[in-house]
Amino acid sequence: MTRNWVLLMGISIALANAMLRPVMSGDWHPNYLIIGVLFFAIWQLHILRNNAPYQAFDVWAVFMLLMSLLVPSSQWAWVSLGVYCLAHFAAGSWASGIRIGLVVLAAAAFREPVGHIVKEWLAEDLLQFDTGLVQSLLVLQGAEVVQSGNILRLAGDHALVVLTGCGSFTNISVALLVWYGVCLIQTGGWQNRFMWSGCTVAILTLFVNVLRLAFLAQSPAWFTFFHDAEGVWIMQSLGFVAIALPIWVQLKYEKARSHRRNGVAGFTGVAAQSRDPRIGHQG
Repeated sequence: MTRNWVLLMGISIALANAMLRPVMSGDWHPNYLIIGVLFFAIWQLHILRNNAPYQAFDVWAVFMLLMSLLVPSSQWAWVSLGVYCLAHFAAGSWASGIRIGLVVLAAAAFREPVGHIVKEWLAEDLLQFDTGLVQSLLVLQGAEVVQSGNILRLAGDHALVVLTGCGSFTNISVALLVWYGVCLIQTGGWQNRFMWSGCTVAILTLFVNVLRLAFLAQSPAWFTFFHDAEGVWIMQSLGFVAIALPIWVQLKYEKARSHRRNGVAGFTGVAAQSRDPRIGHQG
């Protein structure tokens, strides 16, 4: 058995524990963007597989992972997966592409427990922040809105309660995970200039979520359309564009930058060759 198969076996066991526990309890709400990032990273590990035979470290890592998964908690399973990936990353004996896949997997694994802790500690502040932005947007439209914590009351009997599931924090964390994973895997490494597209992804995702909440607050009919009907697909499409467009621009820029750099290098090589005194006319 190769090292790569032992690595993927441990990842599969941890993922099964993290996902099956909520499924069995009836509390699983799949996010297909996160599943896509996980698949993308695992595929990276598969196509760059290491055919070397497994080592003692690989066996001990899987053993420690199995021991940690005895704790009956999906959150702890995510933490175990993240630690398992970082342990292999720190071992430093993998190709750079596989190490990138491990980092992306670790980021995806830690997003769930870290996000859960942040929402537990800052839930009220985060919801009030979202509610305040929605109120400001509605006021710009000329609506009369009264904010009370995470509740917006408009003229008439319509009111909107902004709950954790509708908050921007979860959407932004998922969007940034997609941005980080795609940019890192597609370019082969981190560059500080990626932060521009990351900030754009976060701002656009925040705007789309606030816009959705503003639509929900308009009237009961608007709430039904954008919460339970075709409006859901409209906002999901906008959310996808908010993530995909900055990433696409970033990757196009990186590709053009790489071509310019390779072109300059090639031109410099030709120029240096033409200056070689050993090269001349014969006759």
